[in-house]
Amino acid sequence: MRPAAPPAEVSHCRRDRPFCSALQVDALLLADDNVIIRTRSDTTVAFLSRLRIADPAIATAPDLAEDFLVMLRRREGERLPTWLDAAEMSEIDALASFARKLRTDLAAVQAGLTLRHSNGQTEGHVNRLNLIKRQGYGWAKVDLLRTRVLLTA
Repeated sequence: MRPAAPPAEVSHCRRDRPFCSALQVDALLLADDNVIIRTRSDTTVAFLSRLRIADPAIATAPDLAEDFLVMLRRREGERLPTWLDAAEMSEIDALASFARKLRTDLAAVQAGLTLRHSNGQTEGHVNRLNLIKRQGYGWAKVDLLRTRVLLTA
């Protein structure tokens, strides 16, 4: 996992506009406070405070996103239904839609957030086989694939 980059400061916003772009605000809001607390200027902190007061959705989004990341990193899948309820009740359409999509296969998502098992290695081999097959321009039938895969192993 890459270390979090320091967010763009509010002073990097264009001078001819009284506001930042959505990407700049996103970087400021979702940056990890523990990593960059020393790099935030007083104007940035004041700007973020005004944003959080102005719109409840802006105040809720970083908290829900951070809670989901903590749940993902610590493998706390048992907290997922509570998080889904909070995300669906929020005024943020993107988070509510994301929560509804996760509910469609709740058991699998919860298992993915809880268990340490992974099928990444299998998916890697399938991806490699598909690459070899594509390189054969459709000529790579089972016998040729078997020969190419077994000879490289």
